[in-house]
Amino acid sequence: MYYMPITNPTNITIEKDGQRYAVKQEYPSLPPALPGSTSQSGGESQCPGVDIASLSTYPNWPNGVNHASGGDQLIYQEAVWEAKWWTQAAPGGQAWRQVCSL
Repeated sequence: MYYMPITNPTNITIEKDGQRYAVKQEYPSLPPALPGSTSQSGGESQCPGVDIASLSTYPNWPNGVNHASGGDQLIYQEAVWEAKWWTQAAPGGQAWRQVCSL
């Protein structure tokens, strides 16, 4: 038997990788969770000045080629990597420097 109004569970939070998520309706002061914004400082990206949405994710190379040139950036294993020079190596090696973590 149900009585009206039917209530839903409340005050639910989910924690994953040290980040806490909740329903915006119940916690209006929390920042929204947006793609590429995993910091706890108001929903801002931990990669200032980097347009995460425009980057390719390895193994998809930038510009539709089979390599990265110096300065090209890729997303790989929850981080943004920048090629130091022309390379076909996976990000994370000597040819790459980590720009920031996601």
